[in-house]
Amino acid sequence: MTDSFRQIATKLQGEGVGAVLARGASASFIIKILGTGIAFGTQIFLARVMGAEQYGIYIYVLTWLYVLVLFAKMGLDTALLRYVAAYNAQGDWSALRGILQSSNQLALFTSIVVSSSTALVIWILREKLGSELSYTFWIGCAVLPMLTLSGLRQAALRSLKHIVLAQLPETLLQPMMLCIFVGVVFTGFSQSVNSQITMCLNFCTLGISFVFGTYWLYNKLPEPVKIASPQYKIYNWVSVALPLLLVSSVYIIMNRLDVLMIGIFRGTTDAGIYSVASKISTLITFSLTVVSTIAAPMISELYSQAKLRKLQELVTSISWINIMFSIPIFLGIFIFGKRILAIFGLTYTDGYLALCILGLAQLFNVLTGPIGHLMTMTAYQNKLVQILFLFLLLNLILNYVLIPKQGIIGAALATAIANLGWNFVAAFFVYKRIGINAISIFELKPILKHLIGK
Repeated sequence: MTDSFRQIATKLQGEGVGAVLARGASASFIIKILGTGIAFGTQIFLARVMGAEQYGIYIYVLTWLYVLVLFAKMGLDTALLRYVAAYNAQGDWSALRGILQSSNQLALFTSIVVSSSTALVIWILREKLGSELSYTFWIGCAVLPMLTLSGLRQAALRSLKHIVLAQLPETLLQPMMLCIFVGVVFTGFSQSVNSQITMCLNFCTLGISFVFGTYWLYNKLPEPVKIASPQYKIYNWVSVALPLLLVSSVYIIMNRLDVLMIGIFRGTTDAGIYSVASKISTLITFSLTVVSTIAAPMISELYSQAKLRKLQELVTSISWINIMFSIPIFLGIFIFGKRILAIFGLTYTDGYLALCILGLAQLFNVLTGPIGHLMTMTAYQNKLVQILFLFLLLNLILNYVLIPKQGIIGAALATAIANLGWNFVAAFFVYKRIGINAISIFELKPILKHLIGK
């Protein structure tokens, strides 16, 4: 037994696909476990301290911010994942420094434009939105540039395979500080915590975590990068980043559209209840999120070197890891979902059926593995845009039809159908075009022969 453990330890120290994946995933797993616990603890605390109405306003504005930040990043975060990993492997230090500098400059400019434009729109609509929602939005506009630059910094550290440091600021530090700051305001100053105060505290904690993250990125850059003269390939980077922007935008909008449309049709209280159910359902994809942090740059490296067999090994390993972790979580949520929701407050138990529907959709997401990365890291981002956009339209139509009649259950059904559809179509495309079986726990050949008669 001792010899077996030694052999396993030796293999994990190597540079094979499994060893690199295991090391990166293990580190990410620990951070994600801690981060998820802290994040859910913070959300429970906020939901109880703020109440359903104020919490709903805060979540509604935060949801809009995460949509807007996509346009501010211009797809540069995903381009960094792809190019930084390649330049680092090739030792192209000038190009690596160039993409880091230019991406931050472009993202800062666009984030200021987006936040200023949003603030102007809110000012025009201020009477319709009401003072509470308007002021929360204006504070959120100040948060947006930091969210944008933080996303780029995370992508750069991930590409350099510093998975822990990439996630540590926003996954652990920021929610911990937010919880502490809200607690101080609530108990120390006997102050009721509304959406505006929470958004201000969110701005402060994000700023502190941003400073830490920037310091760590600078220290972990290869030394030759710091002294190299930057080489700019703006046209190449932007020509790839813009389709990736569309991918990220359509993907995130699809996942946030339900909350936004519930807010429009049913009010911010229902949006808050649904948002809690949606967040709990994402626990099912916990392992996929963890593994994808290290898998994305590995996919780019293996595909660029035409190592398709190793790429299939990587995807298969990810599939089995995901299934092993996700099925028990799904069963736990299905059985104990009402009790989990009740932790946030009795009002939130109304989201149980929506939670079950979303959980089934997330389980299928797990089965298809890192399908989005398989397409964006292999230069098929344009095709992914087409697939996602098609199902975004379907999601929009279904939400428009179902939410007024069925409320949050209708939103859950719409989101589940759209997610099932795009994942299956994307997996089919990857298998036919690249030869990689994304649902590798199943043998696809018999299924495809039956479907297309070949």
